[in-house]
Amino acid sequence: DDWNSEVRAPLLRLIELRHELEVLRRGSTRMGFANDRICSYYRELVEERMFVVLNNSAVTRDLAIPCDYPDGTVLTDLLGSEDRGVHEHASDLEPGDLPRYTVRGGLIEFGALAPHAALILAHGAAGRSA
Repeated sequence: DDWNSEVRAPLLRLIELRHELEVLRRGSTRMGFANDRICSYYRELVEERMFVVLNNSAVTRDLAIPCDYPDGTVLTDLLGSEDRGVHEHASDLEPGDLPRYTVRGGLIEFGALAPHAALILAHGAAGRSA
């Protein structure tokens, strides 16, 4: 049961986001950054764009990832990755409660990103659809 709940909550959140956001279902994929089991990419559809960051390593990583958003842009982690992994109660949080990151010098700094964790970042609360 522990294994199931540990895996189930993040998967349900990913499924929920995919159903909510057309850009995650139909958007094109454009690579951002890749190095040492860390990668980022963009999902883009017309005016919508998401920035996805993955830590595919077995260790926690302190990250500053290059991105093509203008300096000062605030990106919200739609997964609610408060522990730099997937927050299991993210769907219960209001957009203002979700972790936010500001682009500075062409980089987004995340601090510690847990092993095998992901972030799905949107400009503000953009990309949310009914």
